[in-house]
Amino acid sequence: MKKYIVECFGTMFLVLAISLTGNPIAIGTMLAVIMYLGAHISGGHYNPAVTLAIWLRGKLKSKDVLYYMFFQVLGGFFAAAIYWFLADQRYYPAPAAGVSYPKVFAVELIFTFFLAFVVLVVMTTKKVKLTNMFGLVIGFALMTIAFLGGTYNPAVSLGPSLFDLIFGGSAITHVPVYLLGTFSGGGLAALAYRYIHCEEFK
Repeated sequence: MKKYIVECFGTMFLVLAISLTGNPIAIGTMLAVIMYLGAHISGGHYNPAVTLAIWLRGKLKSKDVLYYMFFQVLGGFFAAAIYWFLADQRYYPAPAAGVSYPKVFAVELIFTFFLAFVVLVVMTTKKVKLTNMFGLVIGFALMTIAFLGGTYNPAVSLGPSLFDLIFGGSAITHVPVYLLGTFSGGGLAALAYRYIHCEEFK
């Protein structure tokens, strides 16, 4: 149960950094910090798409996958509630005006792929020796792509959108494109990793 709680509260703080600041430097720094705080307990996924990639990589038990994702989304929900309390308004991601769903899908897929692939290499590759640097590398990866806009994390879209739904909001209508893009990116990252690092599976 401890690892699920770590995933929940780690994701909560990550989504809080995203919602309260929107600052890529703050977002990347937050991820780096919570990686060091929780990776030794849960693996430090804080992202259902990353969880999918790590499971497909073979580094997470099947019985844990849905629990990880549930508690990550729950963390996003808690973050949305805290944001609402502090800011007197609701937070949820939505495509910018004039941006089509295919473009949103492409952005989410491409950069979630990048983030998940970085996590797989840094956290699961035997030949990569980043024992004390993994948090910084992954944090910098998220910081870099956060400058480009996007969620790259299903918990960022689904958790706050579910909170918005309580108030009769319609943010949930945007969720499918975010989920499809991010999970596709995570899945493709795992497939690419298995091809490039095929020696790890012999």
